[in-house]
Amino acid sequence: MVYEQNANLIWKNCARFSAVIIAGVSIACKCEDITVKDAVTLSDIVFKGIVISKTVTADFSIYGVTQQRNANPEKRYRTQYPQAVYKVKLEKIYKGKSSVDTITIITPAGGTSCGVSFQSGQQYMVYGVKKDLLFSEKSLKRSATNNGTFFTYSCL
Repeated sequence: MVYEQNANLIWKNCARFSAVIIAGVSIACKCEDITVKDAVTLSDIVFKGIVISKTVTADFSIYGVTQQRNANPEKRYRTQYPQAVYKVKLEKIYKGKSSVDTITIITPAGGTSCGVSFQSGQQYMVYGVKKDLLFSEKSLKRSATNNGTFFTYSCL
């Protein structure tokens, strides 16, 4: 229930509109204002850290992510397009916990898909969730089972 409420709030704040074509389907992101209190409430972890690396991949299994794929080819593309994976050196946790000192953050690779673009060597306050809220349909679920892996979005 909390997952559905969080997903609904994210999508309320991330209105879709046509702008970018990915695998023949138009998706994009436009965020409404969200308060820091809302972002903290939605998040499983809130921390400050320094970005140490970035990769782009569609294989998240090495990061402890489980993914339920949809058999419908029209929706399957959503679990296959690459996303940015950042390694962030943990400096301070404000909400949640982690047993590792380097956090993995997965986010859409482009800002038009609600992704966050971090720069290596820069310090950020990061709001992360364990369940991928952009894949909130019943047949498209993805979640991080690894203690050090989280998802984030520009609307969070």
